[in-house]
Amino acid sequence: MNENWTELKIKVPAPQADIAGAIANMVVPYGIYMEDYSHLEEEALEIAHIDLIDEELLQKDREHAIIHIYISPEANPAEAVSFLEERQKALGPWKREEKIMGVIMILTVLSWVLKSVTNIPEYATALIALCATLIFGILPVKQWRNNVAWESLIFIACSVGLGTVLPHVNITTWLSEAVGPYTVGFFSNPFLLIAGLAVLTLLVRFLILSEIGYLLSLIHI
Repeated sequence: MNENWTELKIKVPAPQADIAGAIANMVVPYGIYMEDYSHLEEEALEIAHIDLIDEELLQKDREHAIIHIYISPEANPAEAVSFLEERQKALGPWKREEKIMGVIMILTVLSWVLKSVTNIPEYATALIALCATLIFGILPVKQWRNNVAWESLIFIACSVGLGTVLPHVNITTWLSEAVGPYTVGFFSNPFLLIAGLAVLTLLVRFLILSEIGYLLSLIHI
């Protein structure tokens, strides 16, 4: 490095390279240089499309990444080091809640992927994951109770349920037989159809103030 610039090298475990790089960018927003050889073979095949890698690169440390930070002459290297140490300490080791949440997410995704094997519906998996976050205190019950838009949630649940209930009680059949003869000309003309749908969309928006409920109603329409 030339005499006007200061280079700092930070060695971190490879899985933490992205987080450490984001912290380093707070110190020098104009860029850093990172050495990370943890996925050397995969990246060589994917990016460079080669399978012959120099022996010197193969000997590089795969367990750690090295972040190079270049401090300009106008900046204070001591302040940069102090900031990095402070942020690194603030991250600390994984907390109990973070570990449990990671396990819940992995099991949830696996359950969705293996639905054909487990026969567990997607909504049941999501509800089980939600209950687990409440039981283990990851999502405080009071915060969950106060921050959920219950009005929109109830409206969405009722709207989704109508799609199953109405055909079951033959209301859709009765409605199509009652209204169908009067709408044949309307549906046969594409211009009238588009204009009618536009008017219907505006009417629904005035009647439903919730944006989520409004979008859901359009999906059913």
